[in-house]
Amino acid sequence: MIFPQIRRKTVLYTNENTTNEIVKSEKIKALFSSEVIIVNSISANFGNKQIQKYVKRMQNDYLINPTLVPHHGSWYIGFSFAPSVCYRSFGYNTSSIPGVVREGNTEYTFGLTENERNTTDKTITSYAVGLDFGKRISAKLSLFSGLHYAQYGEQLNVRIADKNNPNFEMSSFMGNQPQYQRADEENSESLPYINKYSFLEIPLRVSYTIKEYSKAKIAISTAVVVQKLDQVNALVYDFNTDYYYWMNSKETIFRKYGLGGTIGVSFSQYVGERLEVYAAPQFKYNLHSTFNEPYPVLQNQYTGGIQLGFKQQLF
Repeated sequence: MIFPQIRRKTVLYTNENTTNEIVKSEKIKALFSSEVIIVNSISANFGNKQIQKYVKRMQNDYLINPTLVPHHGSWYIGFSFAPSVCYRSFGYNTSSIPGVVREGNTEYTFGLTENERNTTDKTITSYAVGLDFGKRISAKLSLFSGLHYAQYGEQLNVRIADKNNPNFEMSSFMGNQPQYQRADEENSESLPYINKYSFLEIPLRVSYTIKEYSKAKIAISTAVVVQKLDQVNALVYDFNTDYYYWMNSKETIFRKYGLGGTIGVSFSQYVGERLEVYAAPQFKYNLHSTFNEPYPVLQNQYTGGIQLGFKQQLF
């Protein structure tokens, strides 16, 4: 596109009755000039006071105010989320398995073996999420609790039950019909199935600060966790029929209440006078088996992950 040339008008100056004509003419070569661009700083005249504080910090190249003085309240509330990897310890109570044959220190069972499960089962990703509240007992010691929702589980390797097998129609376990069976290592029809167990949990935790800085600290913590089973989506193996059966939390085979234990290290940072964020690598182990007796499987779930959260100091 070609823009027409534009000339400025003649400007007349009068000095001691003498008129001097000064002609200034120039061609406008561009409609815009970078010289007229003015760089303005980010305005903090919008939003609430908290947003204005963060905008001001961004202008000064820091997010945490260097003059911040943390306010350590006696009580706090918080929220946490813990992505993790979950697995289980696994064993048999052979005294409850029918048809066990013992030869020296070796025990032989019909059907699924411990070694087979420990070889084919795999870890899964899980999580825990919840609300927390706590009390600061001293400069280094804190007690806290809360209400969490946590998921555990493991991945099995199974295959769809063969309905043409004569044993299929006659097989049942706790009123349920078989749906899957053991997967042979050489069978290409095997498929993964993830068992999931969800719990409501109340942690009773103690935290002790081992290193403290002006706006951060490092602490170790341990807890006893009271658990109540909420949901189950799992396959359970029956030794008598050699099949897997789908079951939910209504089945009496699952333990409804139990205890767990956790241990971890937390790294926390104050980002406001009363607001603290933290990351805590932790390990959690269920002290009770997933199943009730007399079911012969002894299975304890455990997780390892990082708990992420924040604490708001109250008073």
